[in-house]
Amino acid sequence: MRQFVPMLPMLPMLLLTASLGCGPRAQLGPSPRAATDFPAVAPIVPPLLDDVDDEDDAARTGVISLELEPLRIDVIVGPDGTEAVVSDARTLFDDGTDALVQGRPGEAILAYERLLADFPDSKLAGIARYNAGIAHERAGDDVRAAALFAEAIAAAPAGSSDEKDARQRLGDLLLRTQQFARAEASYLELLARTDLTPAERIAALAALGHARLEAGDYAAAEETLRSAIRYHEEASAAEHVDARHHLAMAQYFLAAIPQRQFAALPLRYPEEQMARDLDQKSQLFLVAQERYERASESGDLYYATAALFQVAAMYRKFWDDFMLVPIPRALDVAEAKEYVKGINEEPQIRILLQKALTIHERNIGVGREFGATPWVDRSVVAVGEIREFLARQTGGELFVPGSVPIAKAGRAVRGSGAEYLPARREL
Repeated sequence: MRQFVPMLPMLPMLLLTASLGCGPRAQLGPSPRAATDFPAVAPIVPPLLDDVDDEDDAARTGVISLELEPLRIDVIVGPDGTEAVVSDARTLFDDGTDALVQGRPGEAILAYERLLADFPDSKLAGIARYNAGIAHERAGDDVRAAALFAEAIAAAPAGSSDEKDARQRLGDLLLRTQQFARAEASYLELLARTDLTPAERIAALAALGHARLEAGDYAAAEETLRSAIRYHEEASAAEHVDARHHLAMAQYFLAAIPQRQFAALPLRYPEEQMARDLDQKSQLFLVAQERYERASESGDLYYATAALFQVAAMYRKFWDDFMLVPIPRALDVAEAKEYVKGINEEPQIRILLQKALTIHERNIGVGREFGATPWVDRSVVAVGEIREFLARQTGGELFVPGSVPIAKAGRAVRGSGAEYLPARREL
């Protein structure tokens, strides 16, 4: 009986033998939160004294003028008599900031919102809006947080640092909540400023590229992310630029572009078409892997482990795609049985799972040495699944083509046969 395994073109040896490193390990260290997490920034705390006359006036008159925040006195009549409750903007601001720093966003919200309601003209109101936005964000109210950041932008003097901080924070929130068009607009307005430091500009370009990637505009995302990397090279020639995290972020999302193109391309019949699909998928795989390697060499722990996870995930995805190709309809029962056996025993297909396992285990090793990240945790889960699949195959279980087996479950993800037949032969 002839072998009814597809005439697979040889997978590129580079793909099967590549060994992704994790970069200069001695330089790996903790990194800020990812752009889609809450940015690790502290609330703004203004100086205690709001306005001090300049030194020339003080020297001339011997008088320093202080502009004090207004007070509010509420007289409460109760069974024990009357009581005067005094409040002022500075005390409310300090109470809110203390609560926010100590992880009590609910209390911070009450203090800041009362300041904004009772003292709307206070010089602390603008910063209070920004800090209240952070408090609402941490409390899970992204809608109110976005509104407060927008109000802070509108109230801040044009070109001020307060406006810059609020615009960056708003862009990050919109990106995290998948409002990509609004996030792009916010980052573009931020990048229009002329006072950004090199590190701030690189961070904004990396975030803008991420937003464009998630919106599906791969061409614009590629150019934006490359511009972040080019700008870093240019700025670093003149001075040291501490932008390791966001440079790694730009490299990481630059790699995500060919990875997503790779993942979107199925393997299809007939065999001539499958050869073309396999060649194209392999080329996209290699481009993504090379870019992820650069991200892993950045020295940023978060994106180094993210890059290792994604390369391992691509190997697993390649295996999934082979398994999703359904049994050819032209085969009779005996031929179909032989086809299933051949797919499960094909070395070029099995090695994809083995490579995925090896790289996930390497990622776990990085986590043990330098510290856990969410990507290391995901690799732990993936290792368990892959080991189970390999053990089941070694034990004689045959996975039926046309579906992807699920670990520890009696169900599978299935593909429709129609999508594996191209609309036309030449693509």
